[in-house]
Amino acid sequence: MSLTQAFLLLSLVLLLLTKLADVWTTVRHVGRYGETSPLARALFTKVGFGGGLAVVVVLWAVIVGVVYVSAWSSPRWIQVITAIAGTAVAWVQCDVARFNATRRSSWLTRLAMRSYGQWAEIAAAWRRKSG
Repeated sequence: MSLTQAFLLLSLVLLLLTKLADVWTTVRHVGRYGETSPLARALFTKVGFGGGLAVVVVLWAVIVGVVYVSAWSSPRWIQVITAIAGTAVAWVQCDVARFNATRRSSWLTRLAMRSYGQWAEIAAAWRRKSG
């Protein structure tokens, strides 16, 4: 195993651990009615809280699996970029899990909430305009 493949594997482990933390804190501290994402809320309404989480985790696993399997035999520069991106996503997932559990925001969660608020306003205006 090369050094870049080891870095790739480490980033995959970080992704898995932080996704587990995100799901655990969502179940334990957020719940069905505390979720702020309208997409997740709609999914929870259609298939229930547990079913919605299962759908999210399966989709996440498929995407991560395809990306990492593809990167494993790719040129080293793609492995490095994939590992860096995976580590960045793991950082975000870790921060989200920490926020879920403590309700203490960081600059990253504040940025995400602000961006989400802007996206929600744009989406609501688009729905009003097209509806």
